[in-house]
Amino acid sequence: MTAWVKDCGLGVGVHHQHIIAVLRGKGVEDMSLPKKDIIATSLVAVAGVLYLLWVTGSAPPGMSGMRATGIVILALGFAASA
Repeated sequence: MTAWVKDCGLGVGVHHQHIIAVLRGKGVEDMSLPKKDIIATSLVAVAGVLYLLWVTGSAPPGMSGMRATGIVILALGFAASA
């Protein structure tokens, strides 16, 4: 057990092994987002930008109305959750 883990008061077990692996640089490659999550995050970000543009009065042509903007944002939300 390393001195750092002892100083933190962490016991031996699964958590200890995980902490040691992370400190040694192992297991970092497991921390990537799946492609589906990246797509969903991007769609939600686009919806957020469209909403902010609508609120500030800078919406793209055809989306200046509340109904049109709401439909597009709703569609992006459905696509993100699929």
